Amino acid sequence: MGKHADFLTLHMPPQSYSRSQRDEEGLARRAPHDCWADVADNEATARYIAVMQMASEVAQFCMTVPAGLRTPAYQQIVLDPDVCATPDEPVLGLPSWVSKVPWVAGQRRTVLLDETVLTRGGSQSEVVAGQLRHLADLVSQEKTGVRGTVVRILPMSPVVFVHTVGLHAEVTLHGHRLVTSIGLFPFYETGSGAAQAISAGLREAVSAACSREETYDRLVRAADAMQRRTTS
Repeated sequence: MGKHADFLTLHMPPQSYSRSQRDEEGLARRAPHDCWADVADNEATARYIAVMQMASEVAQFCMTVPAGLRTPAYQQIVLDPDVCATPDEPVLGLPSWVSKVPWVAGQRRTVLLDETVLTRGGSQSEVVAGQLRHLADLVSQEKTGVRGTVVRILPMSPVVFVHTVGLHAEVTLHGHRLVTSIGLFPFYETGSGAAQAISAGLREAVSAACSREETYDRLVRAADAMQRRTTS
């Protein structure tokens, strides 16, 4: 772990660093150390997975069903190495320590699924139908006022801010709030104007999402339609 600890130490702000004494720059209104791209390959991916699983609160916008909510069959499709450049849950080839990181107990998680999830099945319609029914079951089991996972469908119309900036999440880890995303590599941002805008955009998206009842209804109807597609 020595070289990985050295990598992290190299990219941490110095102990004397004070953001309030630094100027913000650019349209994103960033001060030094507001944004960090973790380019350490598989170790970076493992760290991202650990952050998402250990956060006390998560709000995320997704185009596919995210880690922790997948059926085994859907998981196999999503994590296929031929189509998944950067996994969001432990897979073979990542550092072994990440498979030992548990989901934090009592995590408060809000998952906003783009409504295209309801219609994208392709040749895997039966698997997707099963996944949609699984999500409907999770929605039906939600308990008001209890920490846990909330799944909602986010319609494509009206267009809200998160539709324009892509797949982001806001996480709270050890009391610190961060905006994060993963593509070719994970990045984390806090304090900047960009981070504040994305956080506000996620809150806007929560308000624009379907209600619990409508989400459940749309998931069930989509699963039925997907199932009919497999038998037609």
